[in-house]
Amino acid sequence: MDLNTLKVQYNIFNGVLKDLYECYGFLSDIEEGFTENYLDKFSCEFDCNYNDLEIEIKWGVTKAVICLPNNEWVLKIPFSDYDFDYRSLEEKNYISAKREGFEDFMAETHYLMEFNGAPCYIMKKAEVGFDLLKKDMYSCLIEEGNSEEYAKYNSELNCSGDEYVENLLSFHYDHKRLDNFLDFCEENDINDIHTGNVGYINGRLVVIDYSGYHG
Repeated sequence: MDLNTLKVQYNIFNGVLKDLYECYGFLSDIEEGFTENYLDKFSCEFDCNYNDLEIEIKWGVTKAVICLPNNEWVLKIPFSDYDFDYRSLEEKNYISAKREGFEDFMAETHYLMEFNGAPCYIMKKAEVGFDLLKKDMYSCLIEEGNSEEYAKYNSELNCSGDEYVENLLSFHYDHKRLDNFLDFCEENDINDIHTGNVGYINGRLVVIDYSGYHG
């Protein structure tokens, strides 16, 4: 990423966070911890209509993600109630992957800023969802010459597990490189490449959460 793009994204997301802070008190009491429970409470107490600011806030087990409708980057903010620094882990793993030649398997990421004590980083936006994965698996199996019945059955079989993702990745990448990438993931404790942690960028399946889960 060039410096100008980084500056543009800084201005965009810094403005968004300021709007959320000033309008809804988002991250105003970060001293008490930025956690999944914090976001649940935030949503309930303030009845925040994110559409007013044309943004969407999602969250999983270890971090929150802020998405904008016309931006090809998303903002990630890790939760603070873990001993592991998930922000640094994700950035470190991307840098290591780039050094090893595996960056095309991952959505690009960069540290952006700290806002009111919360570390924030950006990642290239991907299209996500189970339906996309199942549609892709079905198409790949049909292209291999399988019957529609076989493709439909197997595209929906165990569609939430790591094995499903590995099988789907094998249609997008050279098998030897994929094996080497999976070895790289094991060596770096990237241990949760499931269907919720992958997505599509320009039609290519990539990993969008690669900090691993460490409890």
